[in-house]
Amino acid sequence: LQAWRARLGYYVYETVGSLRIGDMFDIVVDYPDSLPAIEDTRDCLQNTNLHRKFITLFRKALMDRLLHPGAATADIIQQYVSAIKALSHVDPGGAILSAVGSPIAAYLRGRRDTIRCIVTMLTADEEDAAAQSLFAELGNAEGAGAEVGMRWVEAGGRLKPAGLHPLDADPARGASAAAAAAAGDVISKLVGIYGSKELFINEYRSMLADRLLAKGGDYECDRELRTLELLKVRFGEGNLHNAEVMLKDLADSKRINANVKSVPNTATPLRRRRQLVNIDGLSATIVSQLFWPTLPQDEFNLPPEVQAMLATYGAKYRSLKAPRKLQWKPNLGTVQLELAIGDQSLEFNVSPFHASVLMHFHTRPEWPAAELAEQMGVAPDALRRKIIYWINQGKARLGIRHAKAPVASPPLQEVPTVQGVSPCASDLFLRPPPPTHTGGMTAYEPFIMGMLTNFDALPLDRVHNMLKMFVSDPPYDKTLEQLGAYMGRLVADEKLSLDGGTYRKRT
Repeated sequence: LQAWRARLGYYVYETVGSLRIGDMFDIVVDYPDSLPAIEDTRDCLQNTNLHRKFITLFRKALMDRLLHPGAATADIIQQYVSAIKALSHVDPGGAILSAVGSPIAAYLRGRRDTIRCIVTMLTADEEDAAAQSLFAELGNAEGAGAEVGMRWVEAGGRLKPAGLHPLDADPARGASAAAAAAAGDVISKLVGIYGSKELFINEYRSMLADRLLAKGGDYECDRELRTLELLKVRFGEGNLHNAEVMLKDLADSKRINANVKSVPNTATPLRRRRQLVNIDGLSATIVSQLFWPTLPQDEFNLPPEVQAMLATYGAKYRSLKAPRKLQWKPNLGTVQLELAIGDQSLEFNVSPFHASVLMHFHTRPEWPAAELAEQMGVAPDALRRKIIYWINQGKARLGIRHAKAPVASPPLQEVPTVQGVSPCASDLFLRPPPPTHTGGMTAYEPFIMGMLTNFDALPLDRVHNMLKMFVSDPPYDKTLEQLGAYMGRLVADEKLSLDGGTYRKRT
């Protein structure tokens, strides 16, 4: 009787375990709501020999449903995080996670935007649930101060994780307490995708620079400071000294900005009227260049009124910090604009270049592209790429003047703007363009961006065929023409570039 009871119990565990293993991909997606199912799987594995089957079927499900060009990198990372947490319940020793996680890590290592996605998810705003989940992992005491990285060995000319063979993983063999703690350390696993923390730290500095420079007049960095302190616990203060200086620069900029604006105008009233302008609407971020990543320097001519504001700010700064002086980088930062169009009042947060373009239309409703490019000191092609933003917002329109048209009232031929390509002899003028019918396509953008991340460049028909093949939620049922119009909109938004009939992801 005892033998039959044991045999029946084994059969029950094996049957339930096989069912759970078949649904494991969906169970991981639903974590932590699926925790009872995960505990069932753990109990079944502890009482059967289903470990090989678990690893084989789960890895196949990952390859079929997750590790393909249509999946966005951020979604793959989020699924990897859920797998780490879920499998730490199934196998606290981490042997199964090492076996099924290695293909995910290898696939992510081959994507160019993986490290940027990881850093973005760690430093994103608090409203982002995925970011909050990763941010909480930074404070995980078990992972704090742990050595981040994975050991790799060469086998057959390729690198693979050192340790157990995937099909030899067996939680019943046990694991040390240290190994169990490391198995559930999400941050170490993510950073360990590349086997080194230097790449992560460099990308973090680059992302931090972007966030700090985009703050405009808001110098509050509470979230960034909390993130830095937690990263210092994991990676050491020495590795993050530059990031600490960057945040200190922002705190100093807040103080200096207030001091500069409080400097009295000591010149005569007539000279003040001629040379000094109101700088209340200007806030400067003053950086220590040696400690920041290399900042892009795209030269262009600012409108005269903006140049006057910068000159006044710089003069007051010199009076406080002589002999120091400011070297302006006009292409960086943000501008908050409020546009009054009829009865409407619209607000935009744009780059200084985009704001400068719009300010030129304050005096003239139409500008030939070549003339406006000369006025701003940029190449016409660069201007046409930038003006696409305002065309897409409906605040500018692109047209062609016929060479034989009368000068008094030249006819205008509408030019499709959805492809983001403008003719050489184009005029820019403030009228809304006709609407583009691309409704219902935004759900496919993550799949498109994922394909172009993995394949670098693809023609339109290839993207169309891959969407039909891989996308099932929501089902892809659009025509090639609808996809072409939407891809053109992504080009206009400067998310993609179109060159020789192939689309690329902008970097």
